[in-house]
Amino acid sequence: AIETYKLWAEVYPHDWIPCNNLCNEYVRIGQLDLAIAAGQQALTLNPSHSLPYGTLAHAYQFSARFAEAKAICERAKAQKLDNWTLHEVLYDVAVAEADETAMQRELNWFKGNPMESWVVMDQAINAMALGHLRRSRELFEHARTLALKQDLKEFAGAIAEDQAVFEADFGNAQEARKLAESSLHRMPDYPDLKASAALALARSGEVERATALAEESARLKPLNLKLNNVTLASARAAIELDRKNPAGAIAQLQRALPYDLSTGSGGSTIYYRGLAYLELNSGKEAEAQFQRILSNASFTGNVYWPLAHLGLARANALQARTDQRTTADAARAQALTAYRDFLTLWKDADPDIPILKQAKAEYATLQ
Repeated sequence: AIETYKLWAEVYPHDWIPCNNLCNEYVRIGQLDLAIAAGQQALTLNPSHSLPYGTLAHAYQFSARFAEAKAICERAKAQKLDNWTLHEVLYDVAVAEADETAMQRELNWFKGNPMESWVVMDQAINAMALGHLRRSRELFEHARTLALKQDLKEFAGAIAEDQAVFEADFGNAQEARKLAESSLHRMPDYPDLKASAALALARSGEVERATALAEESARLKPLNLKLNNVTLASARAAIELDRKNPAGAIAQLQRALPYDLSTGSGGSTIYYRGLAYLELNSGKEAEAQFQRILSNASFTGNVYWPLAHLGLARANALQARTDQRTTADAARAQALTAYRDFLTLWKDADPDIPILKQAKAEYATLQ
C-alpha cells in the first residue's frame, strides 16, 4: 500500500490524498518521521480539509511531540475543521501530560458522539495503567455496550480481547480466559479476534488452545502485516515463554522489530521481548527493552508504561544478583528506585492484583 501511495504522490504531486494516506500507513507501522513528513505535505496541499489535521496530529502524538500535536488540533478547531480524531489526540495528550481538566473536556466532547466507544476504551486502558482494575472493568464494559449500540460488533470484540490480554499481563488468568472465550463465542469468524485471543490465552497458560487459534488466524490472513508480525508474533512468543523457552520467544519476536512502535504494538512487543530476556537471565538486554518504553512518552497512559517500570526494576535486580560487586551495588540501587517508581504509580491501585503483590514482595526482599 505504501509503495502504491508513493507512486500516486509522484504521478499527481498536487493531490493531498496519497500524502495523507501515507501518513496514516507510516503511523500504523511505526515509521514516525516519515509519517510526519507525509502529513505535513498533505496539510500544505489541502489546508481546507479536516482530515490532514487529524492525521498529522496523530503522527505528532505517537512521536511524543505533544506541543505540535496540540497546536495542529487547535489550528483545525480555529478554522472550524473539527473532527473526532482531533479530540481523541487531545485526550491522549492530556493523559500523557496528566492534565485532568483537558481530559475531562475531551470526555465531555465525546459524550453522545457516535465514536464515544473509542475514547471510553482509551479511558479504560488509562484506568488499568494506574492499577484501577475494578474501575477499568466497568469502563471496558461500557465501551463494549456503546460500540454495540453503533453496530460496531468487531470493535466491541476487539475491546474485549484487548482487555483479556491486559488482564493476563496483570496475572488475572481466569478473567483473561473468560473474556477471550466469550468474545470468540460471540464472533467466531474474525481472524483478528482469534489472533488477539491466542495472545491472551497464551499469557494465561492455555498453550494448546492458543497455538490452534494462532495457526487458524495465520491461515485465514497470511498477508495481514499487523496480525502476523505483531499480534501473532507476540502470541507465539508468549507460548514459548510458557514452555520455558525464552530464546524461542525472542526468535519469534524478531519479525516484530520493525513494528515495535506501531499502533498495533503499543509497546507490547518490546515488553514481551524484555520478559524473555529476564527469563534468559540477560539483565542488561532486558533493561534496554524496558527503557525503550520508558523513553517514549507516547506510551504514558498505556498498560505497558507501569509494567515497564516493574520490568526495569526486575532487570536491575537481576544484574545486582549476577554482576561483579563493583556494579552490583549500583544495580541494586537502581532496582530499588525502579520498584519505588512502579509502586508510586500504583499507590492507589486495587490491592489484589497478582503482579502488584509480586512486586511488593520482591521490593521487600531487595530492601
